[in-house]
Amino acid sequence: MKNMFTVNMKSIIKLFLLIVLYSGISNATVVNGRAVLDSYNDTLYSIKLQINTNTGSDDMGGATIVIRYDSTQLFFPDFPVAGIHYVFHNFSSGTYSPALVTKVLGNRLWLNIELNSDNQGFVVAGNSDWTDIATLYFIKRVQSPAESITWETESDFWSIYDGDNSTFWTAGNFNSSTNVQNQAASPENFELLQNYPNPFNPSTTISFNLKSGGDVVLTVYNALGETVETLFNSNMKAGNHKIDFNAADLSSGIYFYKLSVDNKFTSIKKMILMK
Repeated sequence: MKNMFTVNMKSIIKLFLLIVLYSGISNATVVNGRAVLDSYNDTLYSIKLQINTNTGSDDMGGATIVIRYDSTQLFFPDFPVAGIHYVFHNFSSGTYSPALVTKVLGNRLWLNIELNSDNQGFVVAGNSDWTDIATLYFIKRVQSPAESITWETESDFWSIYDGDNSTFWTAGNFNSSTNVQNQAASPENFELLQNYPNPFNPSTTISFNLKSGGDVVLTVYNALGETVETLFNSNMKAGNHKIDFNAADLSSGIYFYKLSVDNKFTSIKKMILMK
């Protein structure tokens, strides 16, 4: 009788654990991810990493996301620097600490996101919207398009925590069949981007987006406000644009570049020439 009671209790406990496990799985938030080819030129690929969820109502805490890329086509430095080799996009209304990108192997990167200070996390966009996580800047090794940015869902280090820092999210679909997607739509806004690389020596690329065409003037100034060079002064169509700047004849220091589009938009950013 005692042995039968023991067996029954074990069965009840197993059944209870299965129910709890099934309940946790059925209610888990599914995380989807994709890598979007944001822009590119002859030397540089700008890859934007995005995620969404199947619920749109859950919050995200800490995360370690592992991505893999084809190192024969793309180059990424061993010691990436924020603001130069990658840019972290803070979530809407979120106060996450900046993401840290590290290169753990020759063709793998870790994207680490920490919880915000009150340890609660913030809601990530639902299934109909994609939330930007970070933009990575890869140097192109060959002249063929690079289409091998993939998300690892089976890595021992891959994890996304809920806002309570204890509940794992399940790994969703990471678009392994269409890893890099082109954004064909026209830009929604006028935008002057940070030059890359920065600091630079002696060349750098200045990128900007035009939601509509117009007369575009792109000018470089020194720290005294004196015009160093006018890189472009003509009409330009809407779209994503890049212009190279060679400062081989200039001395090291801080410079500014200004973008003006008709009377619609003006923006100025700083860059550093370091020889």
